[in-house]
Amino acid sequence: MPQSFFLVAVLVGSVSQLWPQRAEADGPITTGLVQQLLVDAVPLPPKSPTELRANGGFSPIPVLSVPKSVIFRPNLTYARYPKTAVKLDLFLPKDSGKELRPGLILIHGGAWRAGSKADYRYYGGQFAERGYVTVSINYRLVPEHPFPACLQDCKTAVRWMKAQAKDFRIDPEKIAVFGGSAGGHLALMVGYTDTPEFEGTGGHPEQNSRVAAVVDLYGPTDMTVPEIQRFDFVAEMFNQFLGATIAERPELYRLASPITHVSDQCPPTLVIHGTADSMVPITQSDALVEKLKDQGIPYVYDRIPDWPHAMDFTQPINDRVLWMMERFLANALKTSEIARQ
Repeated sequence: MPQSFFLVAVLVGSVSQLWPQRAEADGPITTGLVQQLLVDAVPLPPKSPTELRANGGFSPIPVLSVPKSVIFRPNLTYARYPKTAVKLDLFLPKDSGKELRPGLILIHGGAWRAGSKADYRYYGGQFAERGYVTVSINYRLVPEHPFPACLQDCKTAVRWMKAQAKDFRIDPEKIAVFGGSAGGHLALMVGYTDTPEFEGTGGHPEQNSRVAAVVDLYGPTDMTVPEIQRFDFVAEMFNQFLGATIAERPELYRLASPITHVSDQCPPTLVIHGTADSMVPITQSDALVEKLKDQGIPYVYDRIPDWPHAMDFTQPINDRVLWMMERFLANALKTSEIARQ
């Protein structure tokens, strides 16, 4: 497969050079301030779920599968508290070289109150095959552990990975974080905040929790706007997450919103969201991307028409997500020679 470097925005299939200009594109993919995004052919926008059902349907991904070419080490403790040990699963590439490898931290969704590291086992295997030292993490859940406990765990996972850099040949300057839904929110908060109270006491205080790139799939970005709480069950979900209603603690809702923390110091960000998402409105990602543009942050935004929440757990959307992530991370972490092995 030829390896061609383009500076791309997709305008219904067209390819345009953007560096160093910003994109002002309407279409399935918008890129801004992203240099040398590695592509061989821009994928066509996926068919809608309705079209796919009419033509044979779509299939779930094998969530729990791990390729035989990957070393899988489950249930390692990465954070310790007086009554809790928080676990992760580790996925290692099978290679015998001496070069440092990029790291990728996977954060599951589940409304901050459900889900587990097993939800992203498939992603862990896929990216270990691509040369990444990958971990999928558990984190403390609400209501037993209200915000910011889950964020503190995620930041501890970054510090843990940096502390293990020598043992697992990880480049501590090339660690990215990925999440979907609530995990997308947490990934953004990890990447965009440098607040001492968010670091927690889970371990490895000698390390920092800065990351080099963020991948957000349909995560909530602004908890203060009315549209995000238009359903009672969603409002209750936020109330449980933050331990209060927005009327009671508006400043806490602002503090817990990634969009509050966007600055010119944020890392490159990939945002993927379906326009038919009824859980997290597409306007949440639209607003975030506008803020990233304003701050000059490198970003890629894949705004997929007609697809709902958690779309990446089915094919063909998962193939598209992997395609976007692989090329985005290769660029953001400057690891194209690894990601295209």
